[in-house]
Amino acid sequence: MNHKLKIEKVKGKDGKNDDSKRLVTCGEIKFTMRMRGRGWQVRHQVDGKKHQLNLRTADPKRAAKTAIDKIRAITKEQWDVVHAGQTTRGHHTIEEVCKLYASRKVPKTQLVSTNSNITALKKIVRVALGLNPPPPPKYKVNADKSRTTIEQPQEADKVSTTKLTVDLVKEFQHKMIHGLQGIAGQDARRAANSALIAGRAVFEKHLVVDGLYPNLPDISRFKDVGLLEFVPLTFDFEEIDPWCKKIFTNLPALRKSDPSAYLFVLLAAKCGLRRGEIAEARNSWIVGEKGKRVVHVQPTETWIPKGRKKRKVPLDEETYHDILALTDAEEWIVPADSDYARQEGICKRVSKWMISLGWPFKKKIHELRKWYGSQVADQTRDLLTAQRMLGHADPKTTEQYYADIIKRPKFTITLDTGGIEPEEPEQKLAVNN
Repeated sequence: MNHKLKIEKVKGKDGKNDDSKRLVTCGEIKFTMRMRGRGWQVRHQVDGKKHQLNLRTADPKRAAKTAIDKIRAITKEQWDVVHAGQTTRGHHTIEEVCKLYASRKVPKTQLVSTNSNITALKKIVRVALGLNPPPPPKYKVNADKSRTTIEQPQEADKVSTTKLTVDLVKEFQHKMIHGLQGIAGQDARRAANSALIAGRAVFEKHLVVDGLYPNLPDISRFKDVGLLEFVPLTFDFEEIDPWCKKIFTNLPALRKSDPSAYLFVLLAAKCGLRRGEIAEARNSWIVGEKGKRVVHVQPTETWIPKGRKKRKVPLDEETYHDILALTDAEEWIVPADSDYARQEGICKRVSKWMISLGWPFKKKIHELRKWYGSQVADQTRDLLTAQRMLGHADPKTTEQYYADIIKRPKFTITLDTGGIEPEEPEQKLAVNN
């Protein structure tokens, strides 16, 4: 509940106003500020302990608002906010806000989302202002051969959060899709929308809603910027289908030379899993469902599926037996020496293998997933089923790629005449003369 801020002068013993003191009232919060040197200070007592808050500003209104933010944080034991030292309103950098956002206590399953949101916010600023791209990542190799990313400073960190305006977001959207048409433009629109949604989350879910973090600028206009409209697209099934069949023809050789890459291709083409889902796939995901085996895609302690969508995907017997024969770990379906190798190394090997076969498309593993979606759409003739099998959070995404496959009539070849007739011929309307 919002309360009106009231700042009053305090009278001294002689009955005159004391210019070095102010009485501040805001709802249940009431305190006295004192001018010390060039800035206001306030002493606040909680549980018998006195907290000296140096507000570092000579403006009484700014000082009062900062003190209220910090007092609210003290009552909720948000000490990182109290000692943040951010007392100059409206002049904070992207890096400072990201540190506050990342310091929240969140479940392990939200850690990935937190890092992604921070990256997206910096991307909006970097692209819109034409700053240099982030430096290449540096890694520290752990004892278990896994890698830990070492954060590298970038130009976007130094930008003030006051830059987060409608004009900045629109400039970001323009630069993302400038000169791009067709599928490339559609991918750029989707990337721009994803970054904007994640960038909003940095403020909407925790910083602004809680009202605890002091000195944040008014970013309400930044949150109100609309997403880019999607242009309807169709999945070119006729062009990609023969290439997918060529992939299946060469799979036996890949099975012998690189079993991990072989499983990666199978889970994409026969189960429609995303690249990240394949890297996180556990053996415990394979469960029984109504007498059949399915892959139950679900969150783990450190990872959540895209769109937070759980789903169960049918698993055929041939693929299941391949998993049993090639999986050498108790936990992961795709064996690898480290998490980095499972998430990056295998994908690179799969891409090189597909290029060696002449694969002409820019995307590799994701095109196999879309091919799987086209099979589901063609067999079920139902967009809802295709959406559930693919785990799309928005049904419009499914409609963009597979609506034309569902609407396309099926044909049968009649050997008697050699002609082609639709399974459900259209009824001819009778015309009255």
